[in-house]
Amino acid sequence: MSDQTKDGSGPPSGEPARRPASDRVTLIVLSALAAVGGTAVYLLQGSDSVVRSLRGDVDLIVLMIPRLAAGVLVGGFIQVLIPKGLAAKWLGEGIGLRGMLLATFAGFCTPGGPMLSFPIVVALRAAGAGIPALVTYITAWSLLGVHRILQWEIPLFGPEFAAVRFIASLPFPIVAGLIAAALAARMRQV
Repeated sequence: MSDQTKDGSGPPSGEPARRPASDRVTLIVLSALAAVGGTAVYLLQGSDSVVRSLRGDVDLIVLMIPRLAAGVLVGGFIQVLIPKGLAAKWLGEGIGLRGMLLATFAGFCTPGGPMLSFPIVVALRAAGAGIPALVTYITAWSLLGVHRILQWEIPLFGPEFAAVRFIASLPFPIVAGLIAAALAARMRQV
């Protein structure tokens, strides 16, 4: 059977989506690194250290699962709410400066950590956003996020530092988006 429905939007109903080979490779590489790391801890520090490490891992998993679940839910809702044509129109491959400014503003406004922002990137990509817009968005979220400024920078470093750092970082999302557009265009030619 085909992997796509008649409109080309994905797997037919009832059929699970297939994972790309890169997902399997990533899982294999990470599993191998974990096995090597665990073996090194065991050989260098003994089984008690391995057990302590695994307990810490379980604590981290318990902490992260609710955040990841909430972020994936938000990403799924965004994917359904944003019409594909709208995302392609405003954030598609040939977005230009206007689209990069929109992506910069969206990244600036997105609260929270990667558990929210990365599912949003996945949702925007599925809705038709292009690589330049996504690079611009994630760079703006990383460098300009208003939540980070209000929660951390102003209280810890003061408003002068926060303003100087924000202004100094302001051009980078657009620069990153322009570089991404050039790289994406070059890769399409190859």
